[in-house]
Amino acid sequence: MPTNGIENLSQQLSADWFTLTVVGIVGLAIGSFLNVVIYRLPLILERNARHEARQLLHINVAAQTRFNLVLPRSHCPLCDGIISPLQNIPLISWIVLRGKCVLCNGSISKRYPIVEGVTCLLAIGTIWIWGYSITGLFYFVFLASLLTLLIIDVETTLLPDQITLPLVWLGLIASIQSVDTNDFPTATSSLIGAIVGYMSLWAINQAFKLIRGRTGMGNGDFKLAAALGAWLGWQALPAVILVASTTGLTYALFLIFWRKLSTKQEIPFGPFLSIGGCVTLATQDLFTTLVFP
Repeated sequence: MPTNGIENLSQQLSADWFTLTVVGIVGLAIGSFLNVVIYRLPLILERNARHEARQLLHINVAAQTRFNLVLPRSHCPLCDGIISPLQNIPLISWIVLRGKCVLCNGSISKRYPIVEGVTCLLAIGTIWIWGYSITGLFYFVFLASLLTLLIIDVETTLLPDQITLPLVWLGLIASIQSVDTNDFPTATSSLIGAIVGYMSLWAINQAFKLIRGRTGMGNGDFKLAAALGAWLGWQALPAVILVASTTGLTYALFLIFWRKLSTKQEIPFGPFLSIGGCVTLATQDLFTTLVFP
């Protein structure tokens, strides 16, 4: 290769790595925000539910302090001490502080750096695969939402409508891009996927309820399945449910074997649906070729 060609290639790679570094930093910042959503959204829903219940029961409702995704400022969940900006740098602060609060020396959950690091990788990965395009942006939002839902469901067994329902609509909107690109399912496949995704888990739950006399899944699982169907198309739903069921059953058997879970206990299904969606997105072309040649 001529010297000029080598220099041009070197400059291009340097530019790409510089841009990906910037994307990674932005991903870390978004991951920090996702941590806020994961921690605060369930608390906001709980506070709102209690407030509404007291109003319905005509119980005097005291004025509540403002609590949302912005206020109050970031603080230690153990001692309520305010965290300064230098102590709140995504990933870096946790490493420097060795996972300890600088005010009370209490342990800071490993979930914070994990979510920030994974979000960083998702940002870089979507750009690396789909480039600097609307497709890459859409899929980053999709995967970041699945990550958020996964952690919330693990920690609280909730799948908030505030995330699942917009995710359904965004998947339907993304399918409009299939007119110009094959990166999304067609609008018809997306719409059918949303309907079949919801109804399939709803039907399974109804059958379980008839047999066992109790529900086996929550409404949030139905809505998440609808979102996955909207994003991936109805053709991908068998793979999503297969991966989710297999990983969920394997995890449950593992816990039962080590006597950390009884056969009467329930585990959230949302995390496994999220995993199924991610795995199917990564292998969708292979699955579609095998099942729908």
